[in-house]
Amino acid sequence: MNLVDIRIMRKVLITIKNNTKNSNNFSVIYKKCFDQSMKQASKVLKTKNCYNLEDVTRIFTKYYNKVFANHRNDCMISSLSLHFVLYVFGHKNILYVGVERFPFSAHAWVEDLEGHILNSEDYLCMNRNIVLKKRL
Repeated sequence: MNLVDIRIMRKVLITIKNNTKNSNNFSVIYKKCFDQSMKQASKVLKTKNCYNLEDVTRIFTKYYNKVFANHRNDCMISSLSLHFVLYVFGHKNILYVGVERFPFSAHAWVEDLEGHILNSEDYLCMNRNIVLKKRL
């Protein structure tokens, strides 16, 4: 991945980090991140570089860990970040949030359009009631 595209990825991650610090309202966070990610997506289109899904996911993990180094490990924030980064780099995907009732737990993850889970273990996503599904 070239330097321009890495800067774009870092900018998307920093945008998400800043928006999640300032609000607990998911709808507000999603809208702000979406709007700002669209601006970055147009920059990626101008570079005309194409990266496969595995490369984007691998590089995302590296930079996510740097940007969010002192941040709590949160599946919602990491999934939201991956959701927008993949979209910015031209990969359609689906963000899911699912809950389990007894005992109560919630989990967020991202899948590609073929149903492959990209950032979680399968067992964490199974048997959950889907409460949010966002496709980009």
